Amino acid sequence: MVLIISEKGDYSTKDIIDWLVFYGQPFLIIQPDDTLIFKFINSDYFIEIDEKEINLDEITAVWYRRGWLNLKFEKTGVEEIDRILIEERIHVSNFLYSLLYKKKHLNKRAHNDINKLIVLDIAKKHGILVPKEYYNSLNSDIPFQLITKSIAGSGSFLHDDEIYISFTQEVDLNNTIESSENSYFQEKIDKKYELRIFYLEGKFWSMAIFSQKDEQTKVDFRVYNREKPNRTVPYKLPKDIETKLDKLMRELQINSGSIDMIVTPDNNYYFLEINPIGQFSMTSFPCNYHLELEIANFLLDEK
Repeated sequence: MVLIISEKGDYSTKDIIDWLVFYGQPFLIIQPDDTLIFKFINSDYFIEIDEKEINLDEITAVWYRRGWLNLKFEKTGVEEIDRILIEERIHVSNFLYSLLYKKKHLNKRAHNDINKLIVLDIAKKHGILVPKEYYNSLNSDIPFQLITKSIAGSGSFLHDDEIYISFTQEVDLNNTIESSENSYFQEKIDKKYELRIFYLEGKFWSMAIFSQKDEQTKVDFRVYNREKPNRTVPYKLPKDIETKLDKLMRELQINSGSIDMIVTPDNNYYFLEINPIGQFSMTSFPCNYHLELEIANFLLDEK
């Protein structure tokens, strides 16, 4: 049985399930709205969901896509006691994750935050180019243009029934120095094109995104031009770049995810970030990579 931890409405989850159904593979989806009861007797471990009990021995592979495991918890109404019980539940939840991730898995670390600053620091160690970085340290002597972006994810939030998302923005250095406290900046890298790279256990599927000639998308291609979308094509990474990225992913213990890079006009490769959950369909469909089948086969392979 394949266990999928995901959220309602995630299309990538549905795409993988289609292949599991095709192969006749039993699966279980757990979403945040589902309440779990975790129980064990010595080394026999069980989860109960919708009054159905499942022995963890039945689970052959785990794919963390999104969401979390919601263990049943009833408050006593006494604040001090509830605080202790919450701490207990966190420890039990972490133990359950550790049991599940002893099995074949995708995205073992994705339910924990991936720190972008740590990732960039490790990337440098492996000889991967990254843009120059600034945090709480700006002056007017910086000889190139800067961009600013969120350190922790996309920085999205809901306000008055509208979703707001922070994008990468070019900044005017002269008007920014006085208000730069707690802000993160990077050198703006001129690009020939951008790369979105899907990684799975040492294999790479890459796509070039020609976003640089469109004023709307040249700084951040996620500011999509719906009327005239950026051209995207399959792309083959140089072997030395693949080797460096593979070492980075293995040190981070990330066996699947999306990697963003920039290729400059003089063909240098700059690393931007890793998203362990990343929307792989945006690479799969335009390039006919059939990544959904690759993921399904990985989960079904008994090795």
